[in-house]
Amino acid sequence: MAKKNKDPFPITDIYHVTDTLVDGATVVVTDLCENLSNSINTHDQDIFDDLKKINTKKFNSISVSNGADGVYPVWVGVDKFNKVRKIFASTNSGSFYDWDRDGTKKLVSWSFNKRDLNDQYFFKSKDKKIKRKKLFDMKINSGAIAIADHGGNFWYEHYDALKEALDEKYYKIENIFQNNYPIGLFKFHYGDKEVSSPSSFKSSKIHDQKVVSLSDFRTTKYTEFLSNLLDESCYPTKYIFEKYFEEEKGYRDHIIELKIKDEKISANYLSERLPKALEILKKQNKILFGKNFKEVHNIRKVQFENFIISIIKDIEPQELTLPTFGKKEAKKQESKNKLTINKVGLPYIQDTFYDGYKLKSEPSLRESATIPVKNGKYPCYIHSYSQKEDDDDYEFNSIYVVVEGLENCYLNRNKRGELFFDKSYRESLAIREHINKKSNSISLDKIDLRNTDNLKELEKINFVESLVLTGFQEIENWNGLSKLKKLRKLSLVSCDINFTAAENFFKNLYSLPNLEELTIDDSSSIPIPNLSKFPKNLYFKKLKSYEISFRKDWTKLEHENYPNHKGYGGEKLWFLVSHLPNIYQFPNFEKFKSLEKLKIYNYFDYDQKEGHLFNYENGFEDYYQKINKLCKNSKIQDIWINGYSFKQPNELANTKYLDGVIKLINNTKVKLNGINQSTLDKISKKPISSSKQKINKIILLNKVEEIHDNKLLSLKDNIVTLNYFSILQDTENRTLLNDAFSQPIEELIIKPAYQFFRSELIYTDTFKAVEEFIEKNKTLKSLIIEFDEDILSDDYGDMAGLFGHEESGYFNRFILRIFNKNKKIKIILRHKDLKRNLDKTIDLEKYIKIFEMFRILDDSNDTKNRFKIENFNRKEIDKVVEKFLLEKVNSIIVIEDNWGWNESKFVRDIEFFDKFINFEDLDPFSINLEKINFSLTYEGDKNYPKESKFINEMFESEKFWRFSSDKFNHFLNGKHNYDEPIIVVKQKFLNNSKKVIFKNIKHYYYFCEPSYDFDAYDNINYNKFWKAKDKFKFPKSIKFNQLETLNIIGGREIDMTSLIKSIDSAKLKQMILSNCIGVNREIPYLPKLENLIIEDNYTEKSNGFSKFANLPNLENLELLSLYNKQENGHRWMTTEFDFTDIYKLSKLKYLKLDQINPEYLPPLKTLKNIEELEISLKLITGDMYSDEGTIDKNLIDENFDFLQSFKSLKKLKIDIPDDTSSVKGPKLLSFINNNLEELTLEISYFDENIKNGNNTIKHISKKFKILQKLKLIISRNEKFEENEKSNTTYFRKTGEKWEYNKDGPRPFELDLKIISRLKDLKQFGFRQKYNDEMGFKIINPISITKLKKLKTLNIKNGKFSSNDLEIINKLTTGKRDKFLEECKKKDKSISSEYSLPSKEKKKYDKLNKEFKFGEPYHDWGYDTIEEILAERKKKKNETAN
Repeated sequence: MAKKNKDPFPITDIYHVTDTLVDGATVVVTDLCENLSNSINTHDQDIFDDLKKINTKKFNSISVSNGADGVYPVWVGVDKFNKVRKIFASTNSGSFYDWDRDGTKKLVSWSFNKRDLNDQYFFKSKDKKIKRKKLFDMKINSGAIAIADHGGNFWYEHYDALKEALDEKYYKIENIFQNNYPIGLFKFHYGDKEVSSPSSFKSSKIHDQKVVSLSDFRTTKYTEFLSNLLDESCYPTKYIFEKYFEEEKGYRDHIIELKIKDEKISANYLSERLPKALEILKKQNKILFGKNFKEVHNIRKVQFENFIISIIKDIEPQELTLPTFGKKEAKKQESKNKLTINKVGLPYIQDTFYDGYKLKSEPSLRESATIPVKNGKYPCYIHSYSQKEDDDDYEFNSIYVVVEGLENCYLNRNKRGELFFDKSYRESLAIREHINKKSNSISLDKIDLRNTDNLKELEKINFVESLVLTGFQEIENWNGLSKLKKLRKLSLVSCDINFTAAENFFKNLYSLPNLEELTIDDSSSIPIPNLSKFPKNLYFKKLKSYEISFRKDWTKLEHENYPNHKGYGGEKLWFLVSHLPNIYQFPNFEKFKSLEKLKIYNYFDYDQKEGHLFNYENGFEDYYQKINKLCKNSKIQDIWINGYSFKQPNELANTKYLDGVIKLINNTKVKLNGINQSTLDKISKKPISSSKQKINKIILLNKVEEIHDNKLLSLKDNIVTLNYFSILQDTENRTLLNDAFSQPIEELIIKPAYQFFRSELIYTDTFKAVEEFIEKNKTLKSLIIEFDEDILSDDYGDMAGLFGHEESGYFNRFILRIFNKNKKIKIILRHKDLKRNLDKTIDLEKYIKIFEMFRILDDSNDTKNRFKIENFNRKEIDKVVEKFLLEKVNSIIVIEDNWGWNESKFVRDIEFFDKFINFEDLDPFSINLEKINFSLTYEGDKNYPKESKFINEMFESEKFWRFSSDKFNHFLNGKHNYDEPIIVVKQKFLNNSKKVIFKNIKHYYYFCEPSYDFDAYDNINYNKFWKAKDKFKFPKSIKFNQLETLNIIGGREIDMTSLIKSIDSAKLKQMILSNCIGVNREIPYLPKLENLIIEDNYTEKSNGFSKFANLPNLENLELLSLYNKQENGHRWMTTEFDFTDIYKLSKLKYLKLDQINPEYLPPLKTLKNIEELEISLKLITGDMYSDEGTIDKNLIDENFDFLQSFKSLKKLKIDIPDDTSSVKGPKLLSFINNNLEELTLEISYFDENIKNGNNTIKHISKKFKILQKLKLIISRNEKFEENEKSNTTYFRKTGEKWEYNKDGPRPFELDLKIISRLKDLKQFGFRQKYNDEMGFKIINPISITKLKKLKTLNIKNGKFSSNDLEIINKLTTGKRDKFLEECKKKDKSISSEYSLPSKEKKKYDKLNKEFKFGEPYHDWGYDTIEEILAERKKKKNETAN
């Protein structure tokens, strides 16, 4: 977690209290009266760049344009006493909340809002998009902060009316509006509402020309200023017209409007009140205008006097009684002029703060986003963070203006439940009203709590019977809830119970003695406490029902991307399972005997189509017994599982739902979703037989995506569709499958093919049930296997992918077994798109083995016409296979022999071999895509003797596997796709073919294998089937396309120059010539060749190998059998070389020289880039009787000084001959590069010099500090006489005797303490040659544990005592195993290291120092120390018995 900075004004909750309605694409934050007269103007997208350009401290408000009209939320942050400490005004993130028209909506403080708007700014985050910048200390003089639209609250009509009444200069200081700026206006109007007509003196109602011109009478008006600096006694208009005012509710019920009564106004009344009214006006002007009082008062006094006197003068004539002078009194004409009062423009602020002239004690939040606060300075900030839209990747920065540290501002609710800002901390007026009325039904949120740490406020309403609690979150102490002893109904809305408070919550909940109904809504979160620690005596005593109220969208059972999934919620509502518990999860649920209806809620689950209840990982089945027992011992008559829809009960057949609900209501009268138990039992036991359908066709659907879906997918039109994978997964219940297979089925369809065969490949249990059914069913006529081209995503692990060569192999084996089990069945391959898209979108190669299998079966009498590829005939299939061979195949194995392979009628001219079946799993060996199988023995299989003898010879001599190192291209290593068929062709077929069979060959592997026998002296005789002068030739039925690989093993002699001329060798990368090299040994120019292996053979008067410079790109070179013999063994030869130009092999990295004569070693020093070297030597001795009389001197260390040039050498293998060596070792090693990583050294000494072996080991451990792999073969070059009869071994040289088959008295001492100096060593091996009977022993065996990187030890484990092995095991695995056991104790779900969480697994791996023992002769087949000790113990017990 990031380091936290201190929040200077900490808050506990954050509420969205109101909104700013914007039609000017701008949000402003300002002092109410100042109204942006000292403001920063900026744009949300450039706000931080703009702020860098100005001194923000000079300003006192901010206006942020955003380019969009809308509704922008205003949030407040409060402390636990609901004191408002912060305002968060959004400038560009529109609100989508329902508008709270009456202000009574319950508020919820969501933690994520608090995090986004506040908390994240007080952690040191690396996210540069989270920004907090201070603007200024906002000075509040008007007692309120306004969040408003463009221009603030007082422009347009308000501003114009104010200017008309008084110059704005009287409200400003240095051009900034002050707190005397009126926040409300009453405009009084006196006159005729109708248009005046011209008047005469006689008809005039005003006779005093001093007051008004006779011809120019106009309406009169006066504007009253409302200010929060004034009280009700400061308004002259209120006083003078007091008698004529009446209050009425406006079109908005909560707004009080002032109206003038419809009655005659008395001039006398006004005249009498005018003097005092003027005094009140004087008082008003003194308060508002201070030093400008006199000037303003003169103006305002004239305005007021003129207005009032005008009214009086208009009224006076109507009140006077004039003399008639004897004439008839004229009828008095009443004035049509009326007095009216109106607010100006859109009076949002006036309505917020005023009822008439009276300042509200509970200012409304419904009219404007204006927040009353104590005058003072408050720090103002910009908060910004990045947000992404849910539906796309659009990213935008949310900008908020934040004002902090507010005083004299508390959230409260009035007696109507309306939210308002209170100046002081006091009781919730809403709760007080409920107390006064003794309300039966009450709804509260946290605003009603005076201290949100607890629920003491609830104690005041202990009379309540129905209670709704909204937004009760982060409450640890729920004790107040238990005081509501009369409560019968409780609803929790958006209540989030902390896990730490879960036990306290349930204890108080269970303490409600009369609670009958409990409801939570879908935005609540109710964790379950630790059931083992919860008191057993606490539970619901009268609860009848528990319900979860869901919004409609969440109860829709159609899920867009998962149309077949059931359950409330959806893809993005994964949290419902943990937030909204079912009642059966409640503590002591089994004691809820008052329950009448049990509602259970099933939620959407990605992995289980039937919903979370039926995903066994969620544990619903663990409650079956409890629920069943409660059903038997309670008033429950119905169980309703919500979130699982079905139209007919039969749809439930073989669903997890059915399996589960039967257990819920077993042996009860309780109905499940209106269905009784007997109906459910019938569907469960015989789902298909119980239907009225006469089933004759089964469709087995194989989709791992639907493995958690219903087992029975469809049952209609006499066809049953089964979810086969779902059935296989439930190993204990095969009722449905057995019921289906017991029907008189005539047709079986399996689809999709890929997943069916892939499943068998991975899990090996898919075929069995189907094969057994097909074998037993007597009515079955056809098996249809349907294919498609769908790709299964990587989400499904080993099942992922699409149909390929491997699945083709399984398909072929499957249908062969089916034909053997059922002699009448026909099999149809159906792929609706295969034929029409064959040359377009579908990859033919993956089906080629199936097409070839069709040809094999069609050529066989027992299977002809039983396998059909829909829409294809034999001719078309032949064309497909032939086209594949001609155009697609680029690698072939050609076999020429006289054993009988080429002549066999069973072996097809072209065989499709499989790497595993034909080269790894050889018992039995298969041909014809496994239709024919035979055993491999020296004598030969009785049914296929020639074929089996030949293949046995090829494997016994490992011919196929030769040269398959990863350095080289080979059909049996990683360079060849494992699953692709290996095409094996008869040479005879190629020779006889009159057309081209293959035209795109890049890799050509030729094996020539003559048979052989032995003469009376056990000399081998090869039965060559070619003439001595015959040369190797390529058949005309093959065409090469940029040949890359050419391997020729055995057979006729090859002239390299002539061979290369016969083909296009421009792209040839590899050439291997084994036992076929002729007399001419000049290497031709091969510019792209990277790999060359030449295995020499005896050739009279042959030339030396030369022209190595013709291989400029050669990287790997092996020259083998450089000492070889004539076939009859009578003559020998050593291979000769011309290495004068070998220095030009500048790219050569790997070199292997087998039995090379030391005379050719010096030129090797010119090969500067060698990284890997394998070398064995052969010297000519006197007893070899060289024709030239040559006898080589013994090999010495100095013969290896050429190694000094190999500065890049990483791997070295040296085999030093026994009888012709005087090499000591250390000197030889001194020539080798210190950075060697792998070393294999085979060296022998005379008995008296055996200590040189120890010196050699010491030198190795001292010199090669980064050695990772070391194999040593150190032996005595002596003859020991063994006598099995006398059970002795005798060393004539010293006269020593010892027990036969035991180590001698002076075994070689292998000191592992010296080896342990090689800190990077990962593999170490040691052995001796078979003839060193003195043997060796290990000293300091425990030292091997110092090698922390060691993984494998290739030494006979018998050289270590059991006690030593136990100590080694403890030192290497003790800490690791202890750590694993500790993890298992903490988490019962951990069964092995493979189930450890990733963090713990990394630690486990770090502690894992275990290494394994293997045989010294190879690098496979390793055993752990525990396995070795167990085997020893087993043998000891067997011996004892």
